Amino acid sequence: MTKRLTGIAGAMREIREMSEEMCRHDPLAIQNRLDLITAVEHIEYSVIERKGILRLAEICTVNYEGCIRLFTDIDIGVKKILVYSGSELDGVYSREDGGEWKVFGFPF
Repeated sequence: MTKRLTGIAGAMREIREMSEEMCRHDPLAIQNRLDLITAVEHIEYSVIERKGILRLAEICTVNYEGCIRLFTDIDIGVKKILVYSGSELDGVYSREDGGEWKVFGFPF
């Protein structure tokens, strides 16, 4: 369990550093590090539900592959990811029984 907590803490530290870097520099630097093009406000993960929540600043977006990689780095068994842009639900990523990810909710 300690290793998982270290992984979550490390991921949260990485997100915080990326958000700070985005405020200071070109957003492409963020994309190159984790395929996230956004300002992250909050990240949480439920080990029991195997569900991640990523809260972004209003009108921000995220690369779905980078988002999935972020949470699979925390827990390879993650089953669902909710992404919010501001207070609006922007996307839901759901892992099927065969391991394939389905993406729902994006307006394009």
